[in-house]
Amino acid sequence: MTQADPTEAFFTLLRAGLWNEAADNERLFNQDTDWNVLLTLAEQQTVSGLVADAIFRLPAELQPATDTLRKLTGQVAAIARRHALLNNRLVEVVGLLQAEGIHPVLLKGQGVATLYPHPMLRMCGDIDLYIGKENYPRACRLLRKRNGEETPYTESEKHFHTTFGGVTVELHRIAEKLSNPWQDARFQRWSTDHLQEDQTDIVHIEGKEIQVPSVCVNAVYIFNHLWHHFIAGGIGLRQLCDWVMVLHRFYEKSDLAELKERLTSFGLWRAWRIFGCITVKELGLPEAEFPFFDASLRPQADKVLARILSEGNFGKYNTAQSGRPDGIITGKLHSLRYISSRIIGIASVSPLRAAEYYARFLVQGIKGLIQALTGMGFHYSETEKKTENKDKRINIEQ
Repeated sequence: MTQADPTEAFFTLLRAGLWNEAADNERLFNQDTDWNVLLTLAEQQTVSGLVADAIFRLPAELQPATDTLRKLTGQVAAIARRHALLNNRLVEVVGLLQAEGIHPVLLKGQGVATLYPHPMLRMCGDIDLYIGKENYPRACRLLRKRNGEETPYTESEKHFHTTFGGVTVELHRIAEKLSNPWQDARFQRWSTDHLQEDQTDIVHIEGKEIQVPSVCVNAVYIFNHLWHHFIAGGIGLRQLCDWVMVLHRFYEKSDLAELKERLTSFGLWRAWRIFGCITVKELGLPEAEFPFFDASLRPQADKVLARILSEGNFGKYNTAQSGRPDGIITGKLHSLRYISSRIIGIASVSPLRAAEYYARFLVQGIKGLIQALTGMGFHYSETEKKTENKDKRINIEQ
């Protein structure tokens, strides 16, 4: 029997797990199947829970060996435990803030997980809560007080970042920041308006009502977030799966004229349609459920997909990104070479957005180099966890 293409087999399993369907296919799954390749892909793309679920539902004669099944069972149990921990900490932090009259909005993560057929199979990361500018300093002080003043934290112009009970928590002053200042100004007005308490939806997690963005806002916000990370360093298929789950709910409520206006004003129009080809072909979203589907952009989508598969979640498996020297100048030059090469590679997807990101990277890199050489404060970049910027940091100590 001829060995099947492992990528085809992987996407067959991923679609089955994503949509809670069967993946029975004797051509793809048999004694010649290279399960190590499939499971490595699932791990690198942070979709192991979905793939494992599809494998468990295969007929016994198509499943991998007992040792592999046992390993998968352990992975799924670990994913479920992590979910339980994040949900517990989420409820605790939200309760802390609500008791003081602050009503955070849960971004991405555990809120999107509720849209999956089996939420506990989605591999989870951290907790992102939108606070808004007005309540941000007070929210940060409250969390620091509950956490203990000695607990390390960092800040950026976007959010406060710390750990809480074994979980990373980010309190957002703003939801996101775009590279283009004019597009960013429009995005800030839009996101601020639509993340107010009377504009959000509600999900129930561990019996508690949690505010989340409306599904219409989420469709744009989650895409912008994954597109931003794709440019900056890479994404995994989990982020695309999140977007697919949102789009699956979105199409019945969509205002296409409003959506197109938002995508255009935020510089997302071309990239949205390119990534849409992947959601339909590889991830199984019905074509009718993807707004503005454009099959003519498939060649660009193939390039995007190849990069996603080679780089893995947040670019962790991109060998060109590793080996950054410790020296200030040599480290900066290494980053410059890497980002320059990356921008060239993704320019065909969105030349203008790639150029904007590159310009912002250069400006931030020069500022960081000057600060590092002169000892004037801290620096931050899109690919490093950010700390203090003296001109923009919000003083939460007051």
